[in-house]
Amino acid sequence: MDVVQRITKPNLVDLLRMCDKNRWTSPRIRYASIRSKPDLCQDLVKFFNFVQDDNLITITPLRQIVRFPNLQYDVKSRRFFREGKPFDCARVSRRQPTFRLERKNVTLVFGTLFPAKGSLCSGTAAVASLMFP
Repeated sequence: MDVVQRITKPNLVDLLRMCDKNRWTSPRIRYASIRSKPDLCQDLVKFFNFVQDDNLITITPLRQIVRFPNLQYDVKSRRFFREGKPFDCARVSRRQPTFRLERKNVTLVFGTLFPAKGSLCSGTAAVASLMFP
């Protein structure tokens, strides 16, 4: 818990925002700036392990998280490092998701609409169950 306290509150909020965006924590952790720093740290300790080596704090998940990066925080420069490279967590965590709507014809393919040979069902019920497994 003492190691987490060394991370500044704005950086903690950015880390929590990034965790929420990438769905690294479940249930979600509220990261509102009105919450106290000890509350934020207490929530983070439930999901991550923080180990300090000199000025670097290494952040590792307590359970396996798919595609979780090698994440470190430099106490001296107050910056995050992702895979060993400087990482602007504030900019990335606050970026709006990019998407666009396109108006064009689309064809959806659901595969075969007929039951497989040897199946126990036949008729429309089997067709409906094959379409929506």
